[in-house]
Amino acid sequence: MPRPLLTLLCLCPVAAFAQVVDQTPPLDVLLPPAASAEPAPTETIALAIQNVVSDTPNLALETNAQGEEIMVMLSDVLFSFGEAAIRPEAEATLSAVAEVLSGMEGVVIEGHTDVIGPADFNLILSVQRAEAVRDWLITAGVPETTLEVVGRGETQPLPPERLPEGITRREELSLNRRVEFVLP
Repeated sequence: MPRPLLTLLCLCPVAAFAQVVDQTPPLDVLLPPAASAEPAPTETIALAIQNVVSDTPNLALETNAQGEEIMVMLSDVLFSFGEAAIRPEAEATLSAVAEVLSGMEGVVIEGHTDVIGPADFNLILSVQRAEAVRDWLITAGVPETTLEVVGRGETQPLPPERLPEGITRREELSLNRRVEFVLP
């Protein structure tokens, strides 16, 4: 076999290998992207909720008996006793709530009452109050489809561990008149 042909046959496998190496994608395609400095959407929402709650004295962030995270707003701030019309002084708090809830889906607005009055009246009142809050939030720009309304009446009073120590019966009743935002 002549030498030039032997040299050509020996170089063919090297040339084929070189071609494959040339087609290897750059490292930035092979390696996973670096962790983003941007927080995940749920982290951003959680931070926004924490900020609103810490800046708004009429709100509290708690966990309910079902283990759900809830934002609690005292009804005495929202409504006069036995009524479902939102008081003007509640609008600043509701505006802060609207900012946070506008980025969420699946928020349940629960209305609660104290035990004063007939149970059927309290149930209706709790629904009316939750609906009033929902309607206010919709007017403020929160999409209607993201909000659900539930009235609990007097059926879910705050358990003793959620009540401050040393409060009077009147204060306990007042704390049970509340609206809770069950967060997704």
